[in-house]
Amino acid sequence: MLANPGDELEVVGGALSGGIIVRAQVETNSLELPERLTKTSIVRVTECVGDRILYELVEGQGPKCGWLSLHFKGKQLLVHAPKNEGVNVLITDLEPEEEFHLQTVPHEMSTSSEGLLKNGL
Repeated sequence: MLANPGDELEVVGGALSGGIIVRAQVETNSLELPERLTKTSIVRVTECVGDRILYELVEGQGPKCGWLSLHFKGKQLLVHAPKNEGVNVLITDLEPEEEFHLQTVPHEMSTSSEGLLKNGL
């Protein structure tokens, strides 16, 4: 797997060991940070050097930043995170006592007002 600065990656390794090792510097023999990066955490790549990345934590548990290996003993530790293709909604002009309800619809329905009208939305 190749990683580039700006990529978001998900931790898939380290489940049996409490997470994957994070180091203070790019070298694999540099200081190991006391906390591990847990499985399912999402990181953003800030720098790449060979099979090593410098990351910043986007979500999950572990050090806020540090150096990781993409692979260990032939096993992949990180994969490209699925892209969030959700819908962002901006709600304005609500009085404090007003409520709102948001209903999600399948993507094919949300691309046209005709699809919404057909389905009573």
